[in-house]
Amino acid sequence: MRSIRRGLFAGLLAGLILALLYFVDYGPGANLHTAAKWFALDSRGAGGLIGFVLLIVLGGLFGVAFGVFQRGREVTLGRAMVSGLILGVVWLVILVFLLGSLVGHVSLGLYGLLLFIATSLLYGLVVGMVYFQSTVRRAK
Repeated sequence: MRSIRRGLFAGLLAGLILALLYFVDYGPGANLHTAAKWFALDSRGAGGLIGFVLLIVLGGLFGVAFGVFQRGREVTLGRAMVSGLILGVVWLVILVFLLGSLVGHVSLGLYGLLLFIATSLLYGLVVGMVYFQSTVRRAK
């Protein structure tokens, strides 16, 4: 249970960081609307807010999955980083490629593709680092 809580905390924090990064990209909430389009929930007025909340909630859900994956294993820095990168790739494939193209019909240009690859990998790294740091603090 402790690993799931740590994963949830790490995922929520990483989702918040990701939402803040998407907010400051070329105007107020430009990529937050793209995150809302993944679920076909984008609207002119509330699309940015919906995308912001979705990124935090999805970050928490993926963090819980990360915690379940790490349950019962020795947590080392290398394992946490590699697992985090794998989680970032899973985030990219499921949310951006599958949901984005199938549900939201989001087409990405080169800039959008590179942006979402970089931010998805960053999300995974942050989850791995926060999870590892929470286990190191607990051990002391």
